[in-house]
Amino acid sequence: MRRQKGLWRCQYVSSPGLLDYLSNRDETEDSLRIPISLGIATIAMHLPAGPKERQITRLLTVLSQALRSRSQDTRDLVRETMCRIVIMLGPSYLSYVVRGHNSTSLPM
Repeated sequence: MRRQKGLWRCQYVSSPGLLDYLSNRDETEDSLRIPISLGIATIAMHLPAGPKERQITRLLTVLSQALRSRSQDTRDLVRETMCRIVIMLGPSYLSYVVRGHNSTSLPM
């Protein structure tokens, strides 16, 4: 019962709140916001399959959007963080990264 309550709290309270904070596009706080995504990915890995995929997809989309930042430091931080997340998630989630990046990339 306690584990289910903890999963519910992560699924419906903690993760969405953290993702909302991460998606806030204030470039002055990027060095604080972007590393939070590692924790979000760690939490998401412990969720059931459906919510896990939704959280990870949203997380990767938000990070891909941050790659459009004007700040080179922010883009470098996002790249480094995404690499660490991909290593943590494993090869089965690589398609999510590519899909998230393609959905937010600039048209050529």
